[in-house]
Amino acid sequence: MKRLLIAATAFCTMLACSCKKDNSTHDLLIAATVQNTNWTAQPATTYFAGNDSLQIEGSHANAGEEQNLVLKIPFHGKGNYLITGTQANYFTILGGDAVTSTYTLDPTQNNYINITDFNSSTHIASGSFELHFLKFYGPETLVVALNFTNGQFWIKTPAAN
Repeated sequence: MKRLLIAATAFCTMLACSCKKDNSTHDLLIAATVQNTNWTAQPATTYFAGNDSLQIEGSHANAGEEQNLVLKIPFHGKGNYLITGTQANYFTILGGDAVTSTYTLDPTQNNYINITDFNSSTHIASGSFELHFLKFYGPETLVVALNFTNGQFWIKTPAAN
């Protein structure tokens, strides 16, 4: 009887520990305020240029339209990265293949990504960003300036080759 009680106690302890939710993990995401609206995207990451640079993509579906944010940075772990030129763009797609608008970085604004934490074991990076875009192509009804403010991200970088 004593062995049964010990076994039952051990089993219940293991069950309770295995069901405990880990509050230290987060869902991977890219989020920002865009034109006073909350914007959240599903992230994807890729290394290129011999694992020297990281491409971060965020994709958000909205009423049949896909909104895409793409960032390219020379990745060296934690740090503040100034984004210029073609290192970032934003575009929308309708029906999975028709580009309906494109935006390029506004060179008169400060555009940055700040990686505040990077765990080389889990490949999880988190931080903030601010990006300012100008319409390059799209209908006249679209806004000319598109600003991503209060940007936050929690991404998983690929394992280096």
